[in-house]
Amino acid sequence: LFLPQNESNKANFEKMVEALKASKAGKRIGVFSKDKFPGDFMRSWNDCLAKEGFEKVDISAVVAYTMAAKEDGELQLMRKAAAITSEVFSKFFKERVMEIVDADEKVRHSKLAESVEKAIEEKKYLAGADPSTVEMCYPPIIQSGGNYNLKFSVV
Repeated sequence: LFLPQNESNKANFEKMVEALKASKAGKRIGVFSKDKFPGDFMRSWNDCLAKEGFEKVDISAVVAYTMAAKEDGELQLMRKAAAITSEVFSKFFKERVMEIVDADEKVRHSKLAESVEKAIEEKKYLAGADPSTVEMCYPPIIQSGGNYNLKFSVV
């Protein structure tokens, strides 16, 4: 979004509202209900949202929980998950993509994603973790070409 000097935000707000409506059926938006932000910009934005009739859902507790200090056990699990992700990426995925490029192969993104899922079953990519204790929370998202959809359901 771009705002030339001395112009209102109306066009940008319209673009944002279009994007919100295109996302998850465009009926609800997350807000921090207790926070009040001063200024003309926020007043205009809140007026625009009110006019569109979005259902506002307070996300304060969820965001606070996500950002909260973690216990040692949680931190260890997150570090281990990050290490496994790094191992799979650097030792498997990156190498596989290089092989595909070097051999000028045509491989579907879905097939490459499946091979990444299978890689977590191999101990050599698991940073010392037991394969029976490792599973992916989302399928790999592999895209190319410049127009990306970051929803985990795109595969």
